[in-house]
Amino acid sequence: MSNVILVKGKDRMWNSLAEACQALGMSQVRLEKEVHRGECELEFVYTDIPPRAKPVKCLESGELFRSFTELAEAVGMTVPAVSQSLRSGATVLQGKHYSLITPAEYVAEVTV
Repeated sequence: MSNVILVKGKDRMWNSLAEACQALGMSQVRLEKEVHRGECELEFVYTDIPPRAKPVKCLESGELFRSFTELAEAVGMTVPAVSQSLRSGATVLQGKHYSLITPAEYVAEVTV
């Protein structure tokens, strides 16, 4: 399995190649060719986020977690308990507020 690939533009980042193609109105083949040839101001960003992971941010501390697994280990809960809580809309775990974020938001915050 490969890691998540994001497409980064001058003022924007998309969570997938498909999302970028749709927003830009071009085919995946054309976009890939233009990026690799340096014909556009886009670049591919490869993350260390596992493909199906859901990144999470602690709203109090700003701490980022690549996945429910990392968050579960940090707060001393099981992965299913964290997953069920966050997916059902609960935002408080162990007294702190958490929010699901996109891979693009994770990368943007990590690279700041």
